[in-house]
Amino acid sequence: MVISKEKNYVNVEKTFVEKRYEEWVIEQLSIPYDTTNAIKQSERQNRSDWARALKCGRV
Repeated sequence: MVISKEKNYVNVEKTFVEKRYEEWVIEQLSIPYDTTNAIKQSERQNRSDWARALKCGRV
């Protein structure tokens, strides 16, 4: 059995490293990124190359 769920977003992974009072603090964030809106905006700005990259996940 294969279960699939369509998503219109990907997660942008960010890592922040900061030294505070002689200690290193590491924060890792996973931020949802709505690709549907980004694709529409790219197409409005005549950036079909970027819209295609967002649709297929490859540059």
